[in-house]
Amino acid sequence: MLRSAIRTSIACAMASLILVSCGKTPPKEPEPDPFADLEHVPPPPPPPPPPPPKCESFEEECTAGADTWVGVGELAEFQAPEGWSYAKLDELSLAKTGTDAAIGYRILPSPLDPKKDPTGVWRALTPLFVEMLVEMPEATLKTALKKAGNGDDRGALVLTTWDLDAKVKVDGEKGVVVLVLSSLGSGEGLIGAVALKASAVGDHIGAVQQSYRTVRSTP
Repeated sequence: MLRSAIRTSIACAMASLILVSCGKTPPKEPEPDPFADLEHVPPPPPPPPPPPPKCESFEEECTAGADTWVGVGELAEFQAPEGWSYAKLDELSLAKTGTDAAIGYRILPSPLDPKKDPTGVWRALTPLFVEMLVEMPEATLKTALKKAGNGDDRGALVLTTWDLDAKVKVDGEKGVVVLVLSSLGSGEGLIGAVALKASAVGDHIGAVQQSYRTVRSTP
């Protein structure tokens, strides 16, 4: 009887093992999806805007707005006509519209005396004339400087001006030039010029007159 009971126990144990091994395999846990949360990741911030141009050359293509002030050295500034190109160059500052019209100023160590030193005035004007494409005989300037200039106190600075048109060319065409002299409160001198093609005077004279009178010491 004992042997029979043992056989029965062994048979039952074997049957249990067979049933367990034939059962269903439990499902595997799904592997995590590495891209599942990508839609919840915020987009990267946009790159910062490029810095504004320094407007130290005309290649930067700076265009004056309705209230653009152009620095002249570190001591003065003037308001460029809206829509004109402008640049603060090494020796001077200039605003222009194509080659038809231009306004420019530069700072000098001390004010000029046009009657006593017309050659000094000519030399001071030369860099401006180069940028403005102005050609004129030196004698034209010296002849004009023999007479007193015209006072203009309608701006922040008192200006003295001379009109030059004898044998004057702007970009190869007949033109007119207005010489502007003044002094700054800090003791430096200021020289400027307005240059226009004769054919463009009617188109730009209003903007020119308004602009060159805005020159002032830097606040």
